[in-house]
Amino acid sequence: LPKIFSSNTSILSLENFLFRVYWLGFILLTITLISGSLFSDEIFQTSLIINHKLIFSICAWLIYTILLLGRILFGWRGKKAIKFSLIAFIFLFLAYFGSKFVVEILLP
Repeated sequence: LPKIFSSNTSILSLENFLFRVYWLGFILLTITLISGSLFSDEIFQTSLIINHKLIFSICAWLIYTILLLGRILFGWRGKKAIKFSLIAFIFLFLAYFGSKFVVEILLP
């Protein structure tokens, strides 16, 4: 197996790789949200339901959009990029695993 990253890989190249991963994830999340909204009627026999999963997913998508646009337009790096990516990750985490959290803690 070839080594992708070695101990002499620069931080800048690691950061560039990280943002390529962000772009891939953003594209996949966009496809997921669009296809989910288009095909929810065919799959679940109901129209699109506005629930916490959809809201958290859209919030994460918006935060990743802001992060990627901030990187392109303003050159955001370092701590600012980390804050945005962690907040977006938390929203995605809550969208995926947060059903029990929302039902038991936020909506008692």
